[in-house]
Amino acid sequence: MSRGSISLAALLWLVIAFLVLYPLSILVLESFKIAGTDTWGINNYLEFFQDAYYLRTFGNTLLLSVLLLLTTTVFGIPLAYILARYRHWGKTVFTALILLPIVLPAFAGVFAFIIFFGKFGTFNLL
Repeated sequence: MSRGSISLAALLWLVIAFLVLYPLSILVLESFKIAGTDTWGINNYLEFFQDAYYLRTFGNTLLLSVLLLLTTTVFGIPLAYILARYRHWGKTVFTALILLPIVLPAFAGVFAFIIFFGKFGTFNLL
């Protein structure tokens, strides 16, 4: 790699780190603020860990994420192996169906912008 490409890569990583770390740091700092005041404390965390409703909700969230992780791993790894290793008649269609959830949110967002801001869209008809 040339010196220019290394510095460009470093600059891009700094921008990405800033765009990720800055909002996260603000979020963490705001979590220590006590509601309605300008003081700081751990009251929010104490309330969270003492309330049974929050703990049950947090436990359910962790359980659901572990179960989803295991399910996608159990089905995903063999499926990826089969799609990469063997040739069969539905390989292209099946690959498209697997990639559809990844592509669809972006497509739906672009479609909404076209509907709203297009030539005969809602924005231009106002």
